[in-house]
Amino acid sequence: MSAAAADAAARCLADQLTVRGWRELAAEAPDADRLTHARSAAALILLPLDRARQALVLGATWGRLAVPLARRLPTRALATSAARGRILARVASAERVVLPVVVGDLAAPPFAAGAADLVLLGDAAAGLDDPAAYAAALRAAAHLLAPGGALYVAGGNTRAEPAVAPPAASLAEYRARFAAAGLAPRAEYACFPDHLTPRDLVPFALLDAFLGARPDAAGGPAGERSALRPGSDIAARLAPAFAFVLGAAPGAPAGDDA
Repeated sequence: MSAAAADAAARCLADQLTVRGWRELAAEAPDADRLTHARSAAALILLPLDRARQALVLGATWGRLAVPLARRLPTRALATSAARGRILARVASAERVVLPVVVGDLAAPPFAAGAADLVLLGDAAAGLDDPAAYAAALRAAAHLLAPGGALYVAGGNTRAEPAVAPPAASLAEYRARFAAAGLAPRAEYACFPDHLTPRDLVPFALLDAFLGARPDAAGGPAGERSALRPGSDIAARLAPAFAFVLGAAPGAPAGDDA
């Protein structure tokens, strides 16, 4: 779906939400499971919520991350269009959570540097198939992190089969993009069955240990199995999707100092 078509669909949904409940409408969407399923918020268990004072969700639409996060700590959200902002505001109101919503650009969010202890890239990041746009969003998110803050990013693995939901890249590509944005992984997870409604979030080290001890479980030709090495190589080839908790790379300026 093109950006124009997606925005037109969002406007239509925003209008419908004035007369119908959001869960009723979401249930009719092709991706209803990820919009309404409790597993969508499973990523929150990866984050240091107990130490956070303020969170930002960038690119939220249906609030699958923003709404449950707002129940835990003060949270603000950025929507990438007025229509998406209206949808999110309606959802938050229906769910009875306080969630201020602003409209802006993922590459230039209207928040101060160092504004949040936690920053999450949300639903709209799935539309960032352009590596340059994705890199710009990462740099902007890094700028918003308070000293010691954490950024949550998830996406599909282009080396996995079958095809995955965007954004998608290889593990090496994700790591290169993070490094270019001044970010470094604090924790890396394999997501099963995907990063949108994860049933299991497995640290790379555990996946390596399990499959490394059982090369027959990796599948594929014997030569390929023997080529799988620990150190995330197994996760890089087999995980359908990844989730990352990132922080400022050593030597990179914190948001307040940038």
